This record gives sequence, structure tokens and C-alpha cells, in this order.
Amino acid sequence: MSRTRRRDKGRAEGGSFVALPHSLLNAPKFCDLSGKAVKLLLDVYAQYKGHNNGDFSIAWKLMSVRGWKSKQTLYAARKELIGKGFLMLTRQGGRHQCSLYAVTWQSIDE
Repeated sequence: MSRTRRRDKGRAEGGSFVALPHSLLNAPKFCDLSGKAVKLLLDVYAQYKGHNNGDFSIAWKLMSVRGWKSKQTLYAARKELIGKGFLMLTRQGGRHQCSLYAVTWQSIDE
């Protein structure tokens, strides 16, 4: 029974991925982000499925599972990302719904 190169190299697991353009990674504003803001940007962008930009949530229930320990730190990182133009609010949350966000280097999906 022959084995494929993928299996031999330990790459058997597939799945979706997200791509970060070099223009984003090399932007001065990106280089100035704090570590907590970069982590939040990656945690938010991990929700991307190819057709849902604008439907990203930063709800505490979701983010605490991803390792966030403090609401204050989470919200400070969110404020930094919005302030520097990496995230934008697409729906203001209220009593029974969470706020939704989009990354700004992708077009917003309807």
C-alpha cells in the first residue's frame, strides 16, 4: 500500500484557510498594532468562510473560548482595530443581538 506525499509529511488534515495579503502585513499601520490587536484580528478573521465578511462577532462568549481572559483587554483591542481601520462595525448590537464586524481589506458580503 503506497502512501501519498501529503500523508508522509503529516499534512493529511485539510480544510479551509484564510489568506492575509502582503500589502496588509507590510502596512505601517499593521506593524504598529499591539499584540492583543493582532490576536483579535486573527481570531475574528478565523470566522471567515469565503462569503461572510460583515458577519463576524466579537461576543465575549465566542472570544473567551479562544483564550481571551479579560473583557477589558478584548474591548481595548477591538477599539484599536476599529481606530486603525482594520475592522468596521456592520451592525450595532442591542438587547437581543450582538454587534457584527467586517475586515476592511475584503469586500463586505450581503
